[in-house]
Amino acid sequence: SFTPTTTMDDDDNSILNIEVSDDEVDIAKKKADRTGQSEADFQAVKREYRVRVENGEIYKHVALPLQPGTNKMRTQELIHAVEELYFFRRYQEGADLVKRALENG
Repeated sequence: SFTPTTTMDDDDNSILNIEVSDDEVDIAKKKADRTGQSEADFQAVKREYRVRVENGEIYKHVALPLQPGTNKMRTQELIHAVEELYFFRRYQEGADLVKRALENG
């Protein structure tokens, strides 16, 4: 946010006397703190992490239909499968995959 300040003897140059508050910096710090992770938590995730390698045909491995409240990872897997089919111009198969995924409403 801007905090304009002017002085009586500087009215002609008042545009040059604008100060920017550092509220934006505080907001950025709060966001970073909110998503922070302790070193111990990070090391635990790092130990458990395994790279997932996809070599095509993602659509064959997607668990369908998606259940209400499905987590983001499963939803992303479906999106990637549809994107892969789209890339290979298999449009109808992509549409059918989405239809099957949403069968439970």
